[in-house]
Amino acid sequence: MEEIKQFLIEWNEWRKAGAPPSPVFSRSTGLCHNFDVWFDEKVKLGLLTARRRNNLYWELNNLFDGRAYPFCPGYEYRHRKLNKSQHLLPARIDWVEAMIEKLS
Repeated sequence: MEEIKQFLIEWNEWRKAGAPPSPVFSRSTGLCHNFDVWFDEKVKLGLLTARRRNNLYWELNNLFDGRAYPFCPGYEYRHRKLNKSQHLLPARIDWVEAMIEKLS
């Protein structure tokens, strides 16, 4: 879970900085996709191994209680994707901050 906590911390820092253009984080996608890109970057840097991906992805999915859209209905997710405002969703922000605290 330490890797997930680190991802959430880095995503939250990016969000708090105004969500600037980033090769890792995207305003258009949710946490799952952002996690995939973040993970790939860590593998490229030699900080994580590709074998950890499936376990970490399922751990993250379990934290979402297995819900595909844990923070809003699917239609709102699609709307936020088009408007590049996923990072502004209060439910996502609250969850990230609570999860960082819980995993600390």
